[in-house]
Amino acid sequence: MNLQPEQLCKVLEGSYSPDAETRGQAEAVLKSLSPTKGLLSALMHIISHDQIDLPIRTAASVTLKNEVRQHWRDPAADLGEAPAAAAAAAAAAAAAGVYEEEEKQLLRQHLYKLVKDTSAAAAPVRLQLIECIRIVASYDYPERWPSLLEEVCEDLAASASAAKVLNALMVLRKVVGNYEFKGKESRQALDKIIDKSWPLLLPAGAQLLQLQQQQQQLLLQQQQQLAPHQLQQLLLQQQQQQHADPMTLLKLLFKIYWSSTQLCLSSSPLLLSTMDSWFELLSACILLPVPSLLLEDLCAEERSLLPVYKAKKWALQIVQRVFGRFGDIKLLKREKEKEMNKRNKINETNAISSFAAVDNPAAAARDPDAVARAFGERFSELWAPRLTQELLLLLQQHFAPQQQQQQQQQWLSPRMLNLTLQFLARAVEAGRLYTPILKQQGNFLLQKVCFPLMHFSKDDAATWETEPLEFIRRQNDPLEAFSQPREAAIEFVKSLVRYRAKDFLEPMYLTIERVCGEFAAAAAAAAAAGGAAAVPEELYQAKDGALVLAAALSERLTSKKRKVPFQEMLFNFVLPELSSANKFLRLRACWQQQQ
Repeated sequence: MNLQPEQLCKVLEGSYSPDAETRGQAEAVLKSLSPTKGLLSALMHIISHDQIDLPIRTAASVTLKNEVRQHWRDPAADLGEAPAAAAAAAAAAAAAGVYEEEEKQLLRQHLYKLVKDTSAAAAPVRLQLIECIRIVASYDYPERWPSLLEEVCEDLAASASAAKVLNALMVLRKVVGNYEFKGKESRQALDKIIDKSWPLLLPAGAQLLQLQQQQQQLLLQQQQQLAPHQLQQLLLQQQQQQHADPMTLLKLLFKIYWSSTQLCLSSSPLLLSTMDSWFELLSACILLPVPSLLLEDLCAEERSLLPVYKAKKWALQIVQRVFGRFGDIKLLKREKEKEMNKRNKINETNAISSFAAVDNPAAAARDPDAVARAFGERFSELWAPRLTQELLLLLQQHFAPQQQQQQQQQWLSPRMLNLTLQFLARAVEAGRLYTPILKQQGNFLLQKVCFPLMHFSKDDAATWETEPLEFIRRQNDPLEAFSQPREAAIEFVKSLVRYRAKDFLEPMYLTIERVCGEFAAAAAAAAAAGGAAAVPEELYQAKDGALVLAAALSERLTSKKRKVPFQEMLFNFVLPELSSANKFLRLRACWQQQQ
């Protein structure tokens, strides 16, 4: 590379200039340098100097990432390790526009150190460097970069340094993410990562959770000692230091576990031996009370962005996904029988030894399928019932009266409500969870949880008034609906009707009749008063919820086996709302007819 570092800094500065001509010239120079010997080391030199302006360092990190993405993979590497002359290999790399191994090795040696040396103030630079690690690791780990995991684990063990742990978790999350959607045949390297990192992650997670509890307790003590403006300043300082927040680190830890178990389960013995420890940590995070002081003057969206609720959301996502795969022991037994029959056709001896591995951890470790079955059976027998009870407790605390809710300190974000109801909708199908746990809570789940979530809210009304186009987009965006509590509440009701109609179909229909009857009576009274009295907003909301509930039941109510006068209900309670004074009821009546 012919440019000196000072000249390269000027080129990088021009690459983000508002002047199109200057920007174009800088981009042309960078393109002419790509890929040339010395460019990677020059970019690393610029990135490592704190005295250089942050925008220039950020531009250097982006350029480094682009160079790695475009010019790292050597096509000749796919040909294996056939003997070849070094000069010929270098020539082939140059012809393919790939950096030589000498420069690659230099970058591998210094890349993780660059991440560690980057201050929190230069977070954009650090993010680009971590993405570089992900790209390089996807090609070179573990064969050409075996030291990466050792460096990361060394920092994970340094629990006294939040910065080291943060960097290690961010890098490990990216490296593990490379294996997230790979099959069993490509996950040997991931098994080694699990073997070395999980024994460090679990105690770190427990320590982070304990630290969060201590910080919350200290905050409550300071609430009594500090003046309101001092307390507000303290909260602001904590929000500005979210990069070092223990729940931010715990969220990264959960994301690593998520990626490690995404497509298929590992064959590492640690999957089973650490299972209870992981779910104890997940459960403790989900149940962690959050002081109301942290939530004051924050809307639902702002609360959801707090580190503690991001960590809770990821913990719930893991629990909900695992339950979807392993929550019902009957389904597990069916899968086990199918697999056994399949294997018997292939090799009866191997089938017997494989399924004996479920009760033998040493044998299970050699059989990924047996590990998955043992994991599933353990979860369905122990953790599915416990988590079902804990999530019910969360809902009871969230939907408790205001005074009691402040005492319990359990607010759930919209996404947490969505995941909780998804979990319970699957639990309805499992008899060993429904009969002893869910059945007795059915009325609470319908009347206090699902029904209030189904009808329009104050936020819906505000969005319709201020951003009508945004309201329409949300109503017609399936991805938006998928993550909202309303859609999960509807699916929970459908699950009850599908699997437990004997217990809940008739009560649901009676609820619809009762609510619609109360609304009709109030509307008639308001009409008789000549407009002197208006129908309360709560009754409009209840009628809206009743129409949503009716739509959720429509398929079952209109079946030949049922003799419910659904058509009569449509004429009496739905069609009149096409001309309702309330816009939500007009919308719902149109939607109901479509259903």
